[in-house]
Parts: sequence; structure tokens; C-alpha cells
Amino acid sequence: MKIEVHNDNGTITTHYINKKDFSNSSLQNHLGYINSKSKEQNALNIIKAYFNDSKIILFDETNQILKEKLKELNIKEFLHNEKINTIFDEKDFSMMFFTSGSTGNPVGALKTKKHLEEEVEVLTKLFEKREIKKVILTVPFIHIYGMLFGLLYPLLNDIDIVLKEHFLPNDLLSLIDENSLVVTTPLYIKALNKISQEKDLSKATFVSSTGPLDSQNAKEFSKKFNTDVMQIFGSTETGGIAYKTNDETLWTPLESVKVSTNEQSEL
Repeated sequence: MKIEVHNDNGTITTHYINKKDFSNSSLQNHLGYINSKSKEQNALNIIKAYFNDSKIILFDETNQILKEKLKELNIKEFLHNEKINTIFDEKDFSMMFFTSGSTGNPVGALKTKKHLEEEVEVLTKLFEKREIKKVILTVPFIHIYGMLFGLLYPLLNDIDIVLKEHFLPNDLLSLIDENSLVVTTPLYIKALNKISQEKDLSKATFVSSTGPLDSQNAKEFSKKFNTDVMQIFGSTETGGIAYKTNDETLWTPLESVKVSTNEQSEL
């Protein structure tokens, strides 16, 4: 597979991903943080961490609370050369993600490699009939949604990744072709609805998360571009829970998710 980075100056940088080129035995159990500075550098560092069984903490660098907390805990940037002891040394995890903090202070969630790979298995089955050949994403890798759909799903299925640090709607539209999976948000779906340009995207698939997409915009998008937009419901702590397509009302649980009700008939 390869990672294709479209730069703002019009040039393209291509990274070919081969496990042996990323292998470094000294990185096993190596702990460090990766922030949101660069999608390109983040992708390469995360792949290196994944292949070498490192432990990485992912966070938004604009969050000063988290920034100060990691400094207080003596957590260094990934690929540092220092030998340090931290509270995470005895923890079994591959990646640590933080909740958005929309309902309170951000909370960390530890994910093992097994957690992540089991989720990718579910996504692989979800998209298998769509024969995805390219993943284009507008979201960062520091969040669980971007990581699973935008990096680990293509990495474990040998699918190319297309990145741009800042996508404008027309930029995004120009890169989508047959069998593309576009990992995005309601904001981009709504923005694409507003542009005058039209394109038949019947062989492309859009997946949207991070917030609700209203049925009107979902229906308008599906009709305008002759394609599907799949909405994902989940959380940092749980991962994916359910999905629905276009303007459907009801959600379908993802495979391996069990649904039941309690004595009060609550889901």
C-alpha cells in the first residue's frame, strides 16, 4: 500500500508502506505521545508504533489541559531517546485516545492491539462488498474514528490512503473516483451539498461520524452525488456501535455488538 499526500502547493508526496522498512526492535514497548501537528507525520509515526508494538498516547495539541498533564507525567514525544519511567509502564495497551470533552473533561481510553484489530475485522466485513481501493480522509488520526477507518482499516487490508492537511470541498471532490471510501464528518457533507459542482459518485462510499448528520442533508447528498453516506454511531470508549445509511431513521448494530433492554425497557 502507499500513502499519497497532496500538498497545498500542488505537489504530491508518496510513501510506500512496507513493514520491514518500519521495523525497529528498540521501539518495542516504547512510550511516547503523538499530537495533531501533521497528518502525514502522524500516519508514518503511528504505523511505526503499530508495527513495533510501541505504546502511543494521541491527543489534540490545542488542548492545554492535556498538554500540561502529559508534561507533568513526564511523557515525551514519540521517538524520543530518553529512558524514562512512567505510570503507563505496567499498562497493557497499544494506543490511548481521549474523549472530546464535550460532556466534561477529556477522559483517556486505553486500547490494546486486539481491541483495534477486532474493530477493523468488523469494518472489513462491513465494506467487503464495496471493493474499496482507496481511502480518503478529512479527519485526524488522533481520534478513534480517524484511526480505525482512516488508517488501520486500509493498513490491514493493503488499501492506499490519500491525505491532505486541509481539504476544501472542491479538493475533496476532485480526488474521489471509483471504489473510494471517504472518511469525513457532517461538516464536509453539508459543505459538498452547497457547492455547484456535481459528480456521479455511485461507486464511492462516504462514512460520516463525530456528530449527527440530519436526514435532510443526508438525503440531499445521496441524491446530488448518486452515492451512499454511512453514518457511524460510537464513542472513544466503546468504539463503533451502529450505523445507518443516507436518511434512514433506524440504526443497525455493527457485527459483534449485542443489543438488549433492561427492566425499564431502556436500550
